[in-house]
Amino acid sequence: MADNTPIIDSITEKDKIQILISEYTSLRSEIVSRIAFGFQTTTIAISLMGIVFTQTSGRDRAIAMSVGAILLFLAMFFNMRDVGKISARIRQIEADVNKRVGTELLVWETRWGAAVRFMGLSSR
Repeated sequence: MADNTPIIDSITEKDKIQILISEYTSLRSEIVSRIAFGFQTTTIAISLMGIVFTQTSGRDRAIAMSVGAILLFLAMFFNMRDVGKISARIRQIEADVNKRVGTELLVWETRWGAAVRFMGLSSR
């Protein structure tokens, strides 16, 4: 006969910590990717605005530059919003893992992350 014990009951504390660490690692990579996206988007936008500036004039230039600026703002806004959400989850994972192990092992986002240093969003 098969054992009908739910798998969640058989997960040890070490397994739970390992799952959290895996999520932590994945989210840190996601932040790096989103920061790179921000730099790439800004570079492309500046290049395109330079082309528009040199190839158009008057009203067409103003419209193109305005649309470009709005699109850049929206892309950066949504990207930074998501980075903030990811950072908040990383801070939660740090607190959870640190509580489970009884010492401060994970502290980067809680102590030195951009949301804490520049936006005052400490979870402490």
